Amino acid sequence: MNPIGASVRSRRPRLAQVVRATVVVLWVVWATLAWWSAPRASDVDQARRDIAAGAVSSVATGWGWRNDPFWGATVTLQHGTGGQMVTWTTTSGRVRYLDSLPSYAVEFPAGQVSGNPPEHPVVTELRVAARTERSGIDLHRLGDIAQVAAALAMLVFLLALIPGPAPVVGTKWFWFWIAGIPFGLGLLVWAVKERWRPDPRTILTGQLSGVDGPIRSKRLTGFEGFLFAIGLGIALSIVAYGLSALLGTALVPG
Repeated sequence: MNPIGASVRSRRPRLAQVVRATVVVLWVVWATLAWWSAPRASDVDQARRDIAAGAVSSVATGWGWRNDPFWGATVTLQHGTGGQMVTWTTTSGRVRYLDSLPSYAVEFPAGQVSGNPPEHPVVTELRVAARTERSGIDLHRLGDIAQVAAALAMLVFLLALIPGPAPVVGTKWFWFWIAGIPFGLGLLVWAVKERWRPDPRTILTGQLSGVDGPIRSKRLTGFEGFLFAIGLGIALSIVAYGLSALLGTALVPG
C-alpha cells in the first residue's frame, strides 16, 4: 500500500468538509447582511421619523434600481437629474426609498410663473438631516460586506470545482451553471449534495466516503445544469415576488 496515496486520500474528506463549511458560512453571512440592508419601500412618515431620530446618513435621487447578474451583488441606484425615486440610508444600515413623492403646493418666486419646480420638501429635509451627503447610495457598508462574502463564497466554490477532483453528482459544467441560481441557493445544493471522486485507484472498491452505495455511473451534464438554472431562476423569482406581495417588503424585500 502506498503510504503517500493513503495519506492524500485520508485528508481529502476533511478538506472537502472544510470547503463545504466555508461556503455555507460565507453564504449565511451574505444572506443575513443582504436581507438587512436590502432597499425597502417606505413612506414620507417613515422618512420624517428617521429625520427626527437623527438616523439619516445619506440621501440620493434616481430613476430606479439596477440589478447585477451576479446573485450576490448589491443593487445600485440609476442616477439621473429629476429622478422621481428618493433613497436614503440610516445609521443602522437600512436602505429605504420612496417610489414617488406626494403632491405639494409649489410657490414660484415673484415674477416667475413657470419652470422647474423646487425640490420636494421631504427631500430637502432628508438632505439637511443627512450626516454625509453623497452623489448616490450604490453600496452601504453592510452591503459592501455582504457582496464581499458572496464573492468569497463563489471563489472558494470555483477553486474547489475547477482544479479539484471530478464531482460525483454532476459534471463540473453542471455545477458551474447551478452556481448561478438566484440567492446563491446553487452553492448550498452543491455543498450539501456533492462529493468528490477519490483517487481513481480506489474506484475499484465501489465505495466513496460520505456516499451510500456505489458511485453514480451517470452524472448530470452541463446542459441539464443550464436548463435547471434557467427553470429554477424563473421559479424562484416568481416565488420571491409572491412572498414579497403577501408578507410585505419588511420581511421579503423586493
